[in-house]
Amino acid sequence: MVDLSSMFNKDLVFTDIKADDKFDFFRIASEKLVSLDYIENSFEHALIEREKEYPTGLNLGDFGIAIPHTDSIHVKKQFISVFKMTDAIKFTQMGTDDEEVEAKYIFVLGIKDPKSQVAYLASLISLLTNQQFLDALSQAHTKGGIKEILSRTFD
Repeated sequence: MVDLSSMFNKDLVFTDIKADDKFDFFRIASEKLVSLDYIENSFEHALIEREKEYPTGLNLGDFGIAIPHTDSIHVKKQFISVFKMTDAIKFTQMGTDDEEVEAKYIFVLGIKDPKSQVAYLASLISLLTNQQFLDALSQAHTKGGIKEILSRTFD
């Protein structure tokens, strides 16, 4: 397991995000992350292509999450960004071709070292399958609330 705390930046928490579908979400997220100089302009297209090959939706019981990510060449600075959607959007379940997940929270990863991508994903999935963390996250309705949960988790 790797330490995720250095990847979370409180300025990369976004709430009340409206998107028509995952492709619209990729556009919105990429625009925000490009403007903050975390990613290359190629990130959006790379996310779309990777999502087609390797879906990132996670069905966690009553909770749907997605963790889209792509190759390190599209990342300028390592990060995990959290997006709370106004309405859940459909992602394909990780490891399937056709099962859908309604994702209300989306954790976008930008990993610089390709060798550590699997370790970071495993650590994030471990966190996201922690029921106490999910319960706290589901009760957070504001950017400040989400930031507080992340601070408590990583401080």
